Amino acid sequence: MKDLTTGCTIKFRENVYSGRYPNAVYEGERTIEGLIVKESYGQKTGQHTFTIKVSSADGVEADAVLEKNTIRRKGRNVYPTCTVLVYPKDYERIREEKHVRGTAARERRELNH
Repeated sequence: MKDLTTGCTIKFRENVYSGRYPNAVYEGERTIEGLIVKESYGQKTGQHTFTIKVSSADGVEADAVLEKNTIRRKGRNVYPTCTVLVYPKDYERIREEKHVRGTAARERRELNH
């Protein structure tokens, strides 16, 4: 499995829907390429979230993503279709720090449940 960290340049595909759950309508797919500028684990659930500076987007409503310039996506939505294009130079150090935070987030989640 890929281990995404800040500094990674990635490309991933996501489904695009219009409307709200449970009546959302599938509109198609969009491909996004960008640099992960921040990643974090949520306080309550420990869900991995990425802040991505978008460099290109293609597909359904790609212009809307390009206009935002920076987007946030849950790791569970990025990982399945993600390709890492460039790793940062200090990838191993960043990766180890991320794993320490991930372990702490899982422990917090267990305490909350």
